[in-house]
Amino acid sequence: MFCSREKEQFFKKYYEHLNGQQQKAVFETQGPLLVIAGAGSGKTTVLVHKISHLMQFGQACDTPMPQLND
Repeated sequence: MFCSREKEQFFKKYYEHLNGQQQKAVFETQGPLLVIAGAGSGKTTVLVHKISHLMQFGQACDTPMPQLND
């Protein structure tokens, strides 16, 4: 999924407000993804974060190490 342990840790911290299944959906950058879940489960949040993630970082291997601005 990730090219380096540092990038994995960065993205886990960056998306720590999402649960594990939501993070998995956001991090999947290869091919289409079908998200099936009940009402109020965060589908729209996942889609917004996925689009944002792809726009900001592209695929994790293709971009330099991002920085957290705390």
